[in-house]
Amino acid sequence: MRSQWKRLSIAALLSLSCAGATLLWYRMTESRIDLTGVTPLAQVSSVDDEVLRRPSTRLLWLPVNTGDNLYTGETIRTSSRGELQIQLVKGGSIKLEPDSLIVLQESKGQISLDLMEGSLFVDAKKDEAQADASPKLVLNSKSGQVDLSGASVSMSKGSGGRMDLQVLEGTAKIQGADGQAKEVSSGRTSSWDETTGRVFDSSSWNLLSPSSSSTLYIDVDADKPVLFKWQGLSPKLSVTLLAGETKKSMREIGTVAPGTSELAVKLPIGKYWWKLVARDEQKQIVAEKNATSRLEILARRVPAVTFPLAEARIPMDRVPASITFQWEKPEPGIQLQLEVSSDPSFNKKILTRSFTSEEQMLLPNLKEGTYFWRMSASYQGDSKPFIGKIQNFTLEHPSAQEPAQLAWTLPNDKLVQSYAVEPVLELQWESRTRKSEINGFRIRLENQEDSSLPPQQLESKTGSLKAKLPKGGRYLASIEAYNKDGNVIGRSSQQILTAQELPLLEAPGFLPAAGPLQSGFDGRTELQWQAIPGAKGYTLTIQDKSGKQLAKKTYPGLSANLQNLMPGEYSVHLEAVDNWGRSGAGGEARTLIVPDRSNLKAPSLKRIKVN
Repeated sequence: MRSQWKRLSIAALLSLSCAGATLLWYRMTESRIDLTGVTPLAQVSSVDDEVLRRPSTRLLWLPVNTGDNLYTGETIRTSSRGELQIQLVKGGSIKLEPDSLIVLQESKGQISLDLMEGSLFVDAKKDEAQADASPKLVLNSKSGQVDLSGASVSMSKGSGGRMDLQVLEGTAKIQGADGQAKEVSSGRTSSWDETTGRVFDSSSWNLLSPSSSSTLYIDVDADKPVLFKWQGLSPKLSVTLLAGETKKSMREIGTVAPGTSELAVKLPIGKYWWKLVARDEQKQIVAEKNATSRLEILARRVPAVTFPLAEARIPMDRVPASITFQWEKPEPGIQLQLEVSSDPSFNKKILTRSFTSEEQMLLPNLKEGTYFWRMSASYQGDSKPFIGKIQNFTLEHPSAQEPAQLAWTLPNDKLVQSYAVEPVLELQWESRTRKSEINGFRIRLENQEDSSLPPQQLESKTGSLKAKLPKGGRYLASIEAYNKDGNVIGRSSQQILTAQELPLLEAPGFLPAAGPLQSGFDGRTELQWQAIPGAKGYTLTIQDKSGKQLAKKTYPGLSANLQNLMPGEYSVHLEAVDNWGRSGAGGEARTLIVPDRSNLKAPSLKRIKVN
């Protein structure tokens, strides 16, 4: 019996020792920084999205916040959407782009930057008063150093050890491992391989368009490409455009043969990183241009005309007739111009009129025949207007058979429709004339927010349809009726409809609303929370102090009973689940305390026999 108790005591002592060692290690590496008396190297000016830091004496990554001090030896990294702006204490600023990793060092009056990956912008311009007081600022690389003092530069480091530098103002000095120095002046770029030290000279290669960090406005209806033009490159070199939403995702978009000085490519609406690379006959890169450039492409379009429709045949109620042009209400700051002509070359114009806020215009005294029209939009800041396509409509004599009259029957509260899982739109309409001749309907849906999506063509035999959409957004819908021969005998007006996703449920709150949650001395806990309208259930997640998830369960009601929790502190949080199984926003984590005292007596061991 005594031997058994001895074994149990030794096992308990070993367990307590391991637990104490684990706690000691955690305390030694927890997220505290004690730098009392140490002068900071820089201060954080602004943070966008997730940015993390790791001090030289720590193993854990810590979040970076605006106003934080940064010290020598710290490593900083940004997420795929994170950006960081820091101000050096002794003059100069650094902007770290997404997907970047950098190490800050200060030694012997010199500040050095080790760019491990990604890109950054350094503004180290000095005036005469700062020239002697400010420390030297350099960029370290495997093949030497780049002196950035007194310059404004943009740098990036890609895969394979390729370093790209573009000087915006001042002069940067590249000091190679062999002692050779090279100056890169304002407006020039330079690229080199850190492993081999090979420098790619692009001084004679001038980019004509687009400009660095520019914004292009594209007429989505015209479907025109983006034009990249240059000069000064050897005619023996081919040129390739690399582009992507992030620098890591940059890929080949297009290539032109040697001797060509421009490249036209179609790029969807969005923001891109891009650069041009020149290759010799052996497909080796010998020059790069604008390796750190941003390009934002924004859509410009002419507001849609809802009446008359393109190629519409409109019966005249009288001779001469009047037509009321109707279009979408223009956005603020846009000026529209409507042109109407009796010939497709617009040599015989009937009307030219500009509008700023109007949504319709009456054109009287029209004779029987075909008319051509187009609408243009002029945006503030744009030198040229965006001109829409030339459309036409035909006025027919009253003796011609009138087309079937199709009318939308959607109530006003159905013009904006919500969905939970898949984007859909419910359409309703009716035919008021020639019903017996109609064999079916063709429905056209065109996304007005994403020009890359082709228009949908659907059919229905009835006056309603539930259309599945490739994505949510605003759509322009129109319907045409056809007879048994497939000929169109009537068209509806265009209707703007919107499909939007149902918002997620808000986070429920625990009761009581403040303070830590307390367990009973027997280890049992009853958690209660507030009801959220529309919730089908509530998902409760329990984590220990280190952040490890211990349990996750969904409850249909407003409470949960927990048992068998060991003494300590836990983190609990709730999410509301809607009728489609979607989890809402996560609530603020609350602390659950299980006391280390218990009113339960430990069981006694009797008649234990060990063979």
